[in-house]
Amino acid sequence: MNENKLLTIYGARLSKSGKHINLTLVEGEGENKRYYTACVKVDADAKTHGSIKGNEAHIVVPMLEKPKDIDIDQLDQVDEVPF
Repeated sequence: MNENKLLTIYGARLSKSGKHINLTLVEGEGENKRYYTACVKVDADAKTHGSIKGNEAHIVVPMLEKPKDIDIDQLDQVDEVPF
């Protein structure tokens, strides 16, 4: 049985303190959906951080490894999950 789950970002909201963006993540379908929350600092000096621009949350996440040279037109054809 594969314990790794693929989570999709469902939405985001600013925390009550205004210091974090709370991301709502979802996995599964229909009545089997499960929801999770991830928290990202609103601090440009943090390694992973976010900001609010208009009605959108912008999240900056460092790459785990240096990206390979990929033709930008081929990105939609890549279906690679890292586990």
